[in-house]
Amino acid sequence: MKLNRGRLIFGLLIIAAGLALWMALSWPRPSLPGAPAEVDPIRSPVAVQVGAPVGVPPAASLPDRSPLRERASWERFQERYGKALKGEFSREGRLLSVRGAPGGSAPPGYSADDPGQVIQRTKAVLGDAAELLGLESRSPVEVTASKVNGSSAQVYFQQTFDGLPVLPYGKVVVDLGPAGELVGIDSDYIPALTASTLGGLAVEEAVRRARSALPPELRERKIEGGQRILWVPEPGAAQPAFEFLIAGRQLVVDARDGRILFLKDRREH
Repeated sequence: MKLNRGRLIFGLLIIAAGLALWMALSWPRPSLPGAPAEVDPIRSPVAVQVGAPVGVPPAASLPDRSPLRERASWERFQERYGKALKGEFSREGRLLSVRGAPGGSAPPGYSADDPGQVIQRTKAVLGDAAELLGLESRSPVEVTASKVNGSSAQVYFQQTFDGLPVLPYGKVVVDLGPAGELVGIDSDYIPALTASTLGGLAVEEAVRRARSALPPELRERKIEGGQRILWVPEPGAAQPAFEFLIAGRQLVVDARDGRILFLKDRREH
């Protein structure tokens, strides 16, 4: 009788221990301060994909990933120069080109036959597009040429840095229609340019290096150019240099060590 009672008590103890273990495992555990909340993958709501900000229609000619500020700048530019303008942008949201169509009223006092007014008009356009193009005051653009014929006009600008022209890129071209309306912009301006414009090579030594890079029969031909430039074949590779033209060959000589950075026969183009 005592043996059976002992077995009964032992069994009850086993059942009680099992019940206590089950309750400890299934009872809700408090979260530690700062710990992320546990998420039930079944009961949690599906994530909602966020699109354009409410009330801001996406610009068809501007990439969706571009910042809101750049989109607003483009819309202001369209308001000023034509809502039908189409822009091409880089992946970073920088304006590369603009295309429009002739037609519109001329600004007060504008004359398409006056080169001075044409240049002032294109400067005003670039002033309004400066943020979109990435133009910076420390690396301004300067007029290098213009074509004016009364029915259309093109003004060519060249990027500079510390007074040196930036080549082979850094060009901005503005096209105007007969009434001064914006017809096009093309730009390969290099933003955020940093470089040293110092170079210890004398121009006489640069000439010698340029001549020695040519075939013997061309070395004594007339040499043109010799201006100091900032050669930027790709972003982050700015080099002070000299530019020459000999027998139709363009040569760029490093102003630091005299290396030939570029040589091309321009008669082919």
